[in-house]
Amino acid sequence: MTRFVRKLISLGIICAAAGLFVYMMLINKAWPHGNDIYGHFFKIQALYEQIGKRNFYPIYNENWYSGLELFRYWPPASYYFYALIAFFTGGDIIKAFPVFAFLVNLIGGCGFLLFASKDEDKRWLCTLLGVMYIYLPDNLKVFFSEGNIPRIFITMLLPYLFFFICDFIENKDNKAIIGVNIIAAMIVSAHIMIAAMVGLTAFLLVLIYALVNKKYLNSIVLLINMVLSYVAMGIILVPGLLGGLTTQTSQSSMDTSGAMWSRRAIESLNPLLVPGNPTDFYFGLSVFILLLAGVLVWHKKTLPYFGSALLIFIGTTMIVLPIISALPMSQAFWMTRFIPMAYNLVLIGIMYWREIKKPILILLVGLIVIDSLFAFAIHTQKDCVWYPTQEKICEDYLLDEAMELTDSRIAFMDLSNIGSYSSYVITKNGNNVDSLFGWAYQGAYTINEIVELNEAFETGYYDYVFDRLVRYGCDTLVIKKNEVKTDYEGLLKKAEENGYVQKGETEKALLYDFKSDGKYGTIFNYENVCIGVGSEYMSYLYPSFYKLRSNKLDDYSFDELKKYKRIYITGPEYKDKEYCENMLMSLSDAGVKIYIDMNRLPIDKSTGRNSLLGVVAQPIVFNNEFPILAMDNGSEFKLSLKDKSAFKEWRTVYFTNLKDVTKSARYSSSKYLPYLGTSPNKNITFIGLNLVYFQGCSINQPSQLYDFLDEVFDVDRHEVPGRELVPMKVITEKNNITIETDRDNVLTGLANLDSFTSVKDLGEETFVTVDRGITNIHTTYAYFKEGLICSLAGFVLLLAMMIYTCTVYPMDGFVHTPRMIRDKEDRVKEAGPGQYSQRHEDIARQTSSFIDKEYMDMIEDYGTTDEEETEEKDITVKTDTQQYSDFFVKVKKEDDFDIEVDDDADFDY
Repeated sequence: MTRFVRKLISLGIICAAAGLFVYMMLINKAWPHGNDIYGHFFKIQALYEQIGKRNFYPIYNENWYSGLELFRYWPPASYYFYALIAFFTGGDIIKAFPVFAFLVNLIGGCGFLLFASKDEDKRWLCTLLGVMYIYLPDNLKVFFSEGNIPRIFITMLLPYLFFFICDFIENKDNKAIIGVNIIAAMIVSAHIMIAAMVGLTAFLLVLIYALVNKKYLNSIVLLINMVLSYVAMGIILVPGLLGGLTTQTSQSSMDTSGAMWSRRAIESLNPLLVPGNPTDFYFGLSVFILLLAGVLVWHKKTLPYFGSALLIFIGTTMIVLPIISALPMSQAFWMTRFIPMAYNLVLIGIMYWREIKKPILILLVGLIVIDSLFAFAIHTQKDCVWYPTQEKICEDYLLDEAMELTDSRIAFMDLSNIGSYSSYVITKNGNNVDSLFGWAYQGAYTINEIVELNEAFETGYYDYVFDRLVRYGCDTLVIKKNEVKTDYEGLLKKAEENGYVQKGETEKALLYDFKSDGKYGTIFNYENVCIGVGSEYMSYLYPSFYKLRSNKLDDYSFDELKKYKRIYITGPEYKDKEYCENMLMSLSDAGVKIYIDMNRLPIDKSTGRNSLLGVVAQPIVFNNEFPILAMDNGSEFKLSLKDKSAFKEWRTVYFTNLKDVTKSARYSSSKYLPYLGTSPNKNITFIGLNLVYFQGCSINQPSQLYDFLDEVFDVDRHEVPGRELVPMKVITEKNNITIETDRDNVLTGLANLDSFTSVKDLGEETFVTVDRGITNIHTTYAYFKEGLICSLAGFVLLLAMMIYTCTVYPMDGFVHTPRMIRDKEDRVKEAGPGQYSQRHEDIARQTSSFIDKEYMDMIEDYGTTDEEETEEKDITVKTDTQQYSDFFVKVKKEDDFDIEVDDDADFDY
């Protein structure tokens, strides 16, 4: 059987396996049921529709998150790939998915056939691994239980990337660096954070390879090329990194990310847990056994691959979570997302494991096959959710009725527990209704407002919820009933008080319509504001306090803040402390009441203490319960930490140097802790013990503490700011928005994106504010100039590095100088005909680091042109850097052919 026929058979097997995958998916109606899938369908359909309008790179979409940049945080490569497929299905995004699934299986599986081109003996093993690849447990989870199109697309590309990496460092093929750079750039153009994880995996692999094999230069050259390929994609990277998940600091989002990136090892290796919840992370017991065996054998050929995969697995366990959480941008590193890279490393390790006995290889690979088929059966079980369930969402939650009622914007208060289908169906499939929410909040400019709204809804602060819904322009509201954790009757009452009229109800949902006439803007009059990290909790408790966007006190002037009656400050940031203190003093002298929560105050570098205006915050820790607190009427109460399972201990502060101590808590029989007082005048109040945060994140809402805070702030907790609705026209066209209104200082409810440009002032807050008349806004590509400069510089450097790598850089570390070339020519002449050849020189040079001097001399000595006295013997020379399968040495019949090879030389013949 010729090599060409074997190639065709291999390709046919992988093609058949891909077809079987799609057939089983269709016959069992096993469409991806993950939360992500319809979020990606939304972006693909938006792209497809815009391409049909000759807008080949749509920047802006008004439907989600009060307006968002469609591809700024979600690079578009995978979406263009999918949209191209949809072109052949008549634009039907859903029908295109089976074709997408087939191509992903086929293209991804064929990546392993490239390894067979370097070692024909491994062709059938490579074919089997190519068939198995998409069936590996976590790959199936990404495909079915997440439906993450960019991740599926990258999973398809990974075998090619690692082939070129291996071809470069193992086979010393300089030109393989071209493939490395092209695939790396494609991965960046599909998912920025996954690209970072791929880069880290490559770094880990070549680091271990260099340490084990004592080869450092090739690894360094490879990494430099990959880094430059990323830099060359700066046009995508720069805008994407300046915002989104990289700027998310919400504690709740950090906790969520931590839960997603790690799991107990005993759970991630237990196949019996998969049937109960296929959405949970399962690494694969069989894969773990294989990589553990590969590590224990400790062969320098395979150790870099198995060792890297093992370290990635360890990174997914709970034991390293504290370490990862402490890393910069840790919220972006969900360790379970490294698993497809680990799978590739394990499969490559199998192919390079030459010493493994065939029965053991069959056993280990067989275990992976069984494990994978078991996972596939779970993910594709008959009628495993999907369309019947998804479409029933519209009926259960009155979405069709809600879309008909909406003139301005719809809000679906489900805490994102329904998944992405609701956001997709509201805005697509012939609908064009704008939504406050969407899916994948990391790309929302309004992310802070959305997180705060959901948190206030969950904890039951309904005055804040309905006031902000009006502010954000939501004239239609759907509430998922079982997400109402407390005071259901209070929810109904507050909705009515804020102008929301109930229009429908089912067993699962409430439908409300706001009393407005068409699309509207609002004019609000906030008398109180709060500033700093964590100040949103003050807004939950007292909706009349509006949180200003910047946490930096330096960003505000005396004139900006003097118009407010009360200012609450917690977790502030500042560079010029003296300026801030003088401004606060001036505001208090002007009659503004200032409340400073000292719990998150920056440390004074000169003293090493938390201090402001001479008042020092002293740290203290409470366990289980607070000290006794007192009301103005003399009654006392004590707060318990038992209902706050997230806090094992309460770290907070009390004060020294207060001019006037208002309240002290008895800490022991002889010690009192000042936690409330004024200084240096009566208009500046210092608050300790972190009481606002304690109350703000409490679902049970202990009334005594709430009453206590009412006394401190002298504000009605149910008071909402004055507001006025203003009719407004908004027209969105290709990268242009036109807003028309007849009043000044109108809050539009449109996200104030940094890609907006206008001759008129759009305000400084999260949402666009316009004055009377017509305001034209043009949407530009964010940070285009900076990204273009980065790309051009990266491309020039990358091109230079590629030329150097492919033409000049000596992969074997042997530099041919002109003098050495002349010496070689002289040796050839002196040796005479038949005694020396260019081929002999190349083989000796390329294997000089691994074959001893005696063998090199033998190659030269046995050369001859005496055809009658020789015979051909086919010798296959295999090293850990190259395999030469077509090297013939003519050997005299009467001579023995014994070669002694050093034990450390990893050399087979």
